[in-house]
Amino acid sequence: MRAMKALPHDSLTALAAQGRNNAFRLTVAGLVSRTQQFSLQDLRFNFNERSFDSRQQDRFSAEQKSWQGCSLNELIEFVGVCGQAHYIEFVCSETATGAFSIPIGELQSQEIGLVWERNGQSLSTEEGGPLLVLVPGLEGYQPLPGVSRINLVIIPCSTNRSDLGPVLAA
Repeated sequence: MRAMKALPHDSLTALAAQGRNNAFRLTVAGLVSRTQQFSLQDLRFNFNERSFDSRQQDRFSAEQKSWQGCSLNELIEFVGVCGQAHYIEFVCSETATGAFSIPIGELQSQEIGLVWERNGQSLSTEEGGPLLVLVPGLEGYQPLPGVSRINLVIIPCSTNRSDLGPVLAA
């Protein structure tokens, strides 16, 4: 019987990330025309892929970041919003972050990103992957890690932009 060749650690890590990314589904629900789920591949192929470069270095890192993903604005337009929706709620798989809401009107004044890559590499779990949301802030984008669900709601959740603080360092 032939011995199996061991894979290097980097290959095992890449295979694990690929499996996690294949199993990932972003759910968009609430006051929309119908609840929908998107894989990372769905997001890549059905929406315009674009780059979100940090306008400035973010306050948590001296590293300039280039993010790759799609526009939340385009996704929300695709799913169809009920006129009663006033807030977009992001539900995170990270227990420290929980949920975060922004007024739906912010989509008209700024572009919010759904990203799956940073500096050309797929996001790891430690970086907030497989998908995170980039919310424009005063000091560049604020990453909201581990987003797994987006709800369009009438009443916001209790966490708002000022409550985010250093939790967003991706």
